[in-house]
Amino acid sequence: MITIKRIISLFLCACFLTFFTACAGNKNNFKETSETSNDNADTEISLKEYADISNLILRPDTYTLNVKDLNLPTENIFIENERMTGFDYILLSGVCGTLSVYKNGGTVSSLLFSGTPFNDENEFSTALDEVNSDIADRCGMEIAEPVFTFKGEKTDEVKMIFDGTGIVSYKYDTEKLKINIRGCGVNGEAAIMVEASPIN
Repeated sequence: MITIKRIISLFLCACFLTFFTACAGNKNNFKETSETSNDNADTEISLKEYADISNLILRPDTYTLNVKDLNLPTENIFIENERMTGFDYILLSGVCGTLSVYKNGGTVSSLLFSGTPFNDENEFSTALDEVNSDIADRCGMEIAEPVFTFKGEKTDEVKMIFDGTGIVSYKYDTEKLKINIRGCGVNGEAAIMVEASPIN
């Protein structure tokens, strides 16, 4: 049975994917040049030029810093205001995407990684497993059990994620951080989202 909170999550995932697709449509058609391929990346720059936040997002001291102290490339900023700074060309556990840095009084309050949408179910599933496994390993924890929430009749979980009727999530609570991993989608595409914030 799906809750109001999960319905809102599905809606937000749908909004994110719609927004990301619209933004991608305004860019030139690029070609990946890195020898290490990542099918969810659609850029001509090498993966080596992406800013890897795999450690940054899990460091407790990250959430005591100002945005400039994160040492992320300023040329990757695509939006900035008092409450949020958005970075493009971000890499997390091998997945390409964007990073939203939420701020409170100039200090980082939480991070939200939004992976570039996948249109292949197998590639999405593999990437989600790798992100989950990598984060568990970096946290020194056992891999979390997935929680699948859906509306309607439950069928194939991955297909339900891709058509927007299901969400899979994993949760990690460390001594100082809470990390949520979500796989959600709409209209035949699915993305990986990772949110991290300090435990107050």
